[in-house]
Amino acid sequence: MLMYIKSTFMEQSTVYRAGRFIPISAPPGTPLSLATASPVFTGWFERIDSRFDIQSIVVQSVDVIQRGGASHVIFVKLKAQILESDGHISSKVVFLRGPAVGILVILVCEGRRYAVLARQPRFAVGKLDSLEIPAGMLDGSGDFTGTAARELEEEVGLEIKVEDLVDLTAWASNGAWPGMYPSAGGCDEFIRLFLCEKEVSMRELADLEGKLTGLASEHENIVLSLVVLEKLPFTTPDAKALAAYCLYQEWAREREREKTVPQS
Repeated sequence: MLMYIKSTFMEQSTVYRAGRFIPISAPPGTPLSLATASPVFTGWFERIDSRFDIQSIVVQSVDVIQRGGASHVIFVKLKAQILESDGHISSKVVFLRGPAVGILVILVCEGRRYAVLARQPRFAVGKLDSLEIPAGMLDGSGDFTGTAARELEEEVGLEIKVEDLVDLTAWASNGAWPGMYPSAGGCDEFIRLFLCEKEVSMRELADLEGKLTGLASEHENIVLSLVVLEKLPFTTPDAKALAAYCLYQEWAREREREKTVPQS
């Protein structure tokens, strides 16, 4: 439940939680109502454990893009005041960016496995050639598997049925975790890690090395790079890639163990 009040000093509103209204405010000119109605904010707010005693929230900044003639919130930075069990009030700064997907693409060629990495500029870490597994933010639909399949087509050029994707994070946690948290100390982002394993010919493998991909409309400049799977942990510092590799190793061992179990 949300009430919006215009103020000459601060944009003010409230959000309803655990039987009471929590004040939420923002500096003048901040699109507070747009931010609090966005999936970025509502998704985070709904996931908060009820044991957190939130006293107030200040939305410090909101990043908005125009898409399809409408405004869409992509990032929100906020500060929350939390009442601790000892009576102390602590401030928690949170960067909201919502869920995302990452896909470990393994191409099997003549008995050998190769991982597909995307080489692209990452201004935040100051790298023009960051090596990562294909990934993308959720579009607000909640369709993780569909987003993963779309990212595969956009970044790698592979068309694959969604039922052929393996949700490694769901497999590892038996559905208990929404995904992997790469920076839980200050960001709400969680990443669902998927596996796409596909047999290819030597020609298909060669065609992917150095291939330029990405959406021109979003100014993506992605170059594909292939690495022997066993060398992946020594090739990239990408947390998504490292986590997906570890989960894949356990998933593959489980598949092998299942093969050795006698059929009743």
